[in-house]
Amino acid sequence: MADLRPLATRELASSLNARLEARDFLHLRTPNRGSPSYAAPMTETGHPWGDEPTPFDAIGGEAVIRSIVDDFYDVIDAEAPTLRAMLPANDAVSRDKLYAYLVEWTGGPALYSPERGHPRMRARHLPFTIGPDEVEIWLACMQKSLDANEISGDVRVFLDERIGALAHHMRNV
Repeated sequence: MADLRPLATRELASSLNARLEARDFLHLRTPNRGSPSYAAPMTETGHPWGDEPTPFDAIGGEAVIRSIVDDFYDVIDAEAPTLRAMLPANDAVSRDKLYAYLVEWTGGPALYSPERGHPRMRARHLPFTIGPDEVEIWLACMQKSLDANEISGDVRVFLDERIGALAHHMRNV
Protein backbone atom coordinates (compact mmCIF):
# COMPACT_ATOMS: atom_id res chain seq x y z
CA MET A 1 0.00 0.00 0.00
CA ALA A 2 1.35 3.39 -0.98
CA ASP A 3 2.21 5.93 1.67
CA LEU A 4 -0.29 8.70 0.97
CA ARG A 5 1.08 11.13 3.54
CA PRO A 6 2.56 14.34 2.15
CA LEU A 7 6.27 14.17 1.40
CA ALA A 8 7.10 16.57 4.24
CA THR A 9 5.28 14.28 6.71
CA ARG A 10 7.13 11.21 5.41
CA GLU A 11 10.47 13.05 5.68
CA LEU A 12 9.64 14.17 9.22
CA ALA A 13 8.72 10.60 10.21
CA SER A 14 11.97 9.33 8.68
CA SER A 15 13.94 12.00 10.53
CA LEU A 16 12.23 11.12 13.83
CA ASN A 17 12.98 7.42 13.32
CA ALA A 18 16.64 8.23 12.68
CA ARG A 19 16.75 10.35 15.85
CA LEU A 20 15.15 7.56 17.88
CA GLU A 21 17.74 5.11 16.59
CA ALA A 22 20.51 7.55 17.47
CA ARG A 23 18.98 8.11 20.91
CA ASP A 24 18.90 4.36 21.51
CA PHE A 25 22.58 4.23 20.58
CA LEU A 26 23.49 7.13 22.83
CA HIS A 27 21.55 5.67 25.75
CA LEU A 28 23.35 2.40 25.21
CA ARG A 29 20.23 0.31 24.93
CA THR A 30 20.81 -3.34 24.27
CA PRO A 31 18.13 -4.72 21.98
CA ASN A 32 15.41 -6.89 23.44
CA ARG A 33 14.77 -10.29 21.90
CA GLY A 34 14.25 -10.03 18.17
CA SER A 35 15.07 -6.33 17.90
CA PRO A 36 17.85 -5.14 15.61
CA SER A 37 21.00 -3.75 17.16
CA TYR A 38 21.66 -0.07 16.55
CA ALA A 39 24.93 0.30 18.40
CA ALA A 40 27.47 -2.28 17.42
CA PRO A 41 28.71 -3.50 14.05
CA MET A 42 27.48 -6.85 12.85
CA THR A 43 29.80 -9.84 12.88
CA GLU A 44 29.88 -12.85 10.60
CA THR A 45 27.20 -14.42 12.81
CA GLY A 46 24.74 -11.58 12.29
CA HIS A 47 24.89 -10.22 15.85
CA PRO A 48 27.68 -8.21 17.43
CA TRP A 49 27.63 -10.56 20.45
CA GLY A 50 27.73 -13.88 18.52
CA ASP A 51 25.32 -16.57 17.37
CA GLU A 52 22.78 -16.31 20.18
CA PRO A 53 19.61 -14.21 19.77
CA THR A 54 20.57 -11.81 22.60
CA PRO A 55 23.59 -11.02 24.78
CA PHE A 56 21.57 -12.51 27.66
CA ASP A 57 21.56 -15.87 25.87
CA ALA A 58 25.21 -15.55 24.83
CA ILE A 59 26.27 -14.91 28.44
CA GLY A 60 24.38 -17.93 29.73
CA GLY A 61 21.24 -16.44 31.26
CA GLU A 62 20.18 -15.41 34.72
CA ALA A 63 22.46 -17.74 36.70
CA VAL A 64 25.60 -16.39 35.02
CA ILE A 65 24.45 -12.79 35.41
CA ARG A 66 23.80 -13.41 39.12
CA SER A 67 27.33 -14.79 39.41
CA ILE A 68 28.79 -11.79 37.54
CA VAL A 69 27.00 -9.39 39.90
CA ASP A 70 27.99 -11.25 43.04
CA ASP A 71 31.62 -11.50 41.92
CA PHE A 72 31.58 -7.80 40.97
CA TYR A 73 30.43 -6.72 44.43
CA ASP A 74 32.84 -9.16 46.09
CA VAL A 75 35.72 -7.55 44.16
CA ILE A 76 34.52 -4.11 45.25
CA ASP A 77 34.39 -5.31 48.87
CA ALA A 78 37.93 -6.70 48.67
CA GLU A 79 39.74 -4.26 46.40
CA ALA A 80 37.89 -0.99 45.88
CA PRO A 81 37.41 0.99 49.12
CA THR A 82 36.50 4.14 47.16
CA LEU A 83 33.54 2.39 45.55
CA ARG A 84 32.68 0.43 48.68
CA ALA A 85 32.26 3.72 50.55
CA MET A 86 29.48 4.68 48.11
CA LEU A 87 27.46 1.56 48.93
CA PRO A 88 25.25 0.84 51.92
CA ALA A 89 26.72 -1.43 54.60
CA ASN A 90 24.36 -4.18 53.44
CA ASP A 91 24.70 -4.17 49.68
CA ALA A 92 22.05 -6.85 49.01
CA VAL A 93 19.63 -4.33 47.50
CA SER A 94 22.40 -2.90 45.28
CA ARG A 95 23.24 -6.41 44.11
CA ASP A 96 19.61 -7.13 43.31
CA LYS A 97 19.20 -3.87 41.40
CA LEU A 98 22.30 -4.46 39.27
CA TYR A 99 21.24 -8.06 38.63
CA ALA A 100 17.74 -7.02 37.50
CA TYR A 101 19.18 -4.23 35.36
CA LEU A 102 21.77 -6.44 33.65
CA VAL A 103 19.25 -9.21 32.96
CA GLU A 104 16.93 -6.76 31.23
CA TRP A 105 19.72 -4.71 29.60
CA THR A 106 21.20 -7.79 27.95
CA GLY A 107 17.84 -8.79 26.47
CA GLY A 108 16.52 -11.15 29.14
CA PRO A 109 13.24 -10.87 31.03
CA ALA A 110 12.13 -7.41 32.16
CA LEU A 111 13.09 -7.55 35.84
CA TYR A 112 14.18 -3.96 36.40
CA SER A 113 11.76 -1.61 34.66
CA PRO A 114 8.48 -3.09 35.99
CA GLU A 115 9.75 -2.51 39.55
CA ARG A 116 11.73 0.71 39.13
CA GLY A 117 10.68 2.30 35.84
CA HIS A 118 13.16 3.72 33.36
CA PRO A 119 16.72 3.13 34.58
CA ARG A 120 17.76 6.82 34.46
CA MET A 121 21.25 5.57 35.29
CA ARG A 122 23.02 8.91 35.18
CA ALA A 123 20.39 10.61 37.34
CA ARG A 124 20.51 7.76 39.86
CA HIS A 125 24.28 8.15 40.17
CA LEU A 126 24.44 11.95 40.41
CA PRO A 127 24.49 11.96 44.24
CA PHE A 128 27.89 10.25 44.08
CA THR A 129 31.15 11.88 43.06
CA ILE A 130 32.21 9.91 39.99
CA GLY A 131 35.40 11.05 38.34
CA PRO A 132 37.80 9.31 35.97
CA ASP A 133 39.43 7.32 38.80
CA GLU A 134 36.09 5.97 40.03
CA VAL A 135 35.11 5.02 36.48
CA GLU A 136 38.36 3.12 35.93
CA ILE A 137 38.12 1.37 39.30
CA TRP A 138 34.51 0.37 38.58
CA LEU A 139 35.51 -0.95 35.15
CA ALA A 140 38.44 -2.90 36.63
CA CYS A 141 36.08 -4.56 39.11
CA MET A 142 33.63 -5.46 36.33
CA GLN A 143 36.47 -6.80 34.15
CA LYS A 144 37.59 -9.07 36.98
CA SER A 145 34.04 -10.31 37.41
CA LEU A 146 33.62 -11.00 33.69
CA ASP A 147 36.99 -12.78 33.70
CA ALA A 148 36.00 -14.89 36.71
CA ASN A 149 32.85 -15.93 34.87
CA GLU A 150 34.81 -16.78 31.72
CA ILE A 151 32.91 -14.33 29.52
CA SER A 152 34.85 -14.25 26.25
CA GLY A 153 34.57 -13.98 22.49
CA ASP A 154 32.18 -11.71 20.63
CA VAL A 155 29.91 -11.23 23.64
CA ARG A 156 32.87 -10.09 25.74
CA VAL A 157 33.93 -7.54 23.14
CA PHE A 158 30.32 -6.34 22.92
CA LEU A 159 29.97 -6.08 26.72
CA ASP A 160 33.35 -4.38 27.16
CA GLU A 161 32.36 -1.70 24.65
CA ARG A 162 28.87 -1.16 26.01
CA ILE A 163 29.73 -1.35 29.71
CA GLY A 164 32.73 0.90 29.17
CA ALA A 165 30.59 3.53 27.46
CA LEU A 166 27.96 3.28 30.19
CA ALA A 167 30.55 3.63 32.96
CA HIS A 168 32.08 6.71 31.32
CA HIS A 169 28.59 8.18 30.92
CA MET A 170 28.18 8.05 34.74
CA ARG A 171 31.13 10.41 35.24
CA ASN A 172 29.97 13.67 36.77
CA VAL A 173 33.20 15.47 37.77
